[in-house]
Amino acid sequence: AFPFAFSKDEAIAHLGPFASSSTWNFPSVLPSLGAKYLPGFGFIPMQPAQIQPIYLPAWFVDAELQANAWLSPHNSESEDAQQVLQVFLPHLFFIPYFPASNPLAFINKNMDPRQTVPFSETLTRQSSDNVMCLPFTITPLSLPEQVRKLSFTQATVCDGFRFHPASVKPNLLAAYPVLIPIYLMRYPLATPSTYMTVILEAYSKPGRFFAQETAASTEDPSSPDLITHGGKPSLFAQLKLIPRGDTVAAGALENWLSATLFEPGMTEILASDDPINMDDPRVREWTRDEVLPVQDWLNLGAEIAGLKDTLKVTPKSPPDSTSFGPLKVERMAGGDFVRSLKNTLKKLERRRNDLTPEWWKQWSTGNAGQG
Repeated sequence: AFPFAFSKDEAIAHLGPFASSSTWNFPSVLPSLGAKYLPGFGFIPMQPAQIQPIYLPAWFVDAELQANAWLSPHNSESEDAQQVLQVFLPHLFFIPYFPASNPLAFINKNMDPRQTVPFSETLTRQSSDNVMCLPFTITPLSLPEQVRKLSFTQATVCDGFRFHPASVKPNLLAAYPVLIPIYLMRYPLATPSTYMTVILEAYSKPGRFFAQETAASTEDPSSPDLITHGGKPSLFAQLKLIPRGDTVAAGALENWLSATLFEPGMTEILASDDPINMDDPRVREWTRDEVLPVQDWLNLGAEIAGLKDTLKVTPKSPPDSTSFGPLKVERMAGGDFVRSLKNTLKKLERRRNDLTPEWWKQWSTGNAGQG
């Protein structure tokens, strides 16, 4: 779990200027500015009607997925369309006064396993408040299976980019359960029974936050635009390997993955009535000792995919030298050059096979054809 990086009082002071101006509570603007920028001088910021520290259950997922794909303006099928993906799947949290119509990925590139601590009872208290710990009720382990059930229409990422759902196969999938701290706050608005609801990320300072006008009644179908401060909302999926060097296709795939994870009904599909099996070998602790070997394995996959692409387009008259990461192949006779590339490929594949995590080998052996 990420520990809370700041207290409830610091959270209130951080949001004071924004909350007072956004709710048109002008008498509170100057005191809120003073409380935030001149702490210790006795200024009192605007107070929320409610504040609740919460631990959100989330999953980080490192995965390499392989599929037959069409990635060209003419929709010609590629023979070996292997993409390396790094996907973040958060727990969808349904809170009456925060509509689930705007799912958020509470992740940024600065998150690091070294920032986390083992979960303990001490984390369930934040100052004098009890921290609400939401349970894990969905799991990413069944995602490959669900993707294989998509229609061809649903598997169209963008013009000229689609894949065969039934061909999706995980070459490796590691799922890391992590608790992410937030403060959930409500500020009353002038309109009766309406509030400004704010979610403040609390795993680092100063904390990105998201605000939305909400009604006290859950029957209100309105869903105003989300206001974000401290950075744009993150995508749920981030590619580690750009397909065929096509940055446009890579961006389209990231957006497609993020949207597909939250299509209507997906949460119900991924939800489990039974407790999540945390003893599944694919569920790993989010520590550097677990994460770095997996990411090294994924990076080798990217090198191998690049080398295979190079072999497909190697000219009859090779260049003086060709580099593959740290490896450099000097120019030689045409046939010898290709053989050298193939030998390099074999070495990388052997090295990658040696680095395959034992837990994945064991799971794959006992679950052939699944995943």
